[in-house]
Amino acid sequence: MIFLGIVSSLNTATPAVNFVARTANLLVFLYVLWRAGGRQLKDFFSSRRSGIAAELDTLQVQKQEAEQRLAKLEQQLDTIESEREAILQQSREQANLLKAEILARAEKEADAIREHAKIAAEKQAKAELAALRAEMADELARKVEQELRKTLSPSQHAAIIDNSLEKAVLQ
Repeated sequence: MIFLGIVSSLNTATPAVNFVARTANLLVFLYVLWRAGGRQLKDFFSSRRSGIAAELDTLQVQKQEAEQRLAKLEQQLDTIESEREAILQQSREQANLLKAEILARAEKEADAIREHAKIAAEKQAKAELAALRAEMADELARKVEQELRKTLSPSQHAAIIDNSLEKAVLQ
């Protein structure tokens, strides 16, 4: 190698010899390098290649596991969604039943209140009618008494009372 370096530096007149010497020098250098570290270099690249292949295999397995977990989670999400819909539907049905029950109870209470109000109004009407009749009877009795006092003499009055008393005693 040293010899080829000397030849290439001394022979500057003919460029072809210079080129051949430099090329030979490079080839010898590469051969020495190959002999000294070629096996380690080859082992490095082959181990690097196998390491990358193993990492790709591991990543492929992880990808498949992640896809399986994703599919499982999507299935759980679908199940949860259907359960949510079922719960909402059940809640709506219960709310409608409760609403109907409340409305029925309120209707019964309203009917009872109307019935009580009707009975109270009838009682009040009867009481007012009785009060009106009593007032009319009192007024009529006063008017009749006034008329009788105007038209009857005291002797006629005494005769009517005696006659009424005899009838009451005879019965």
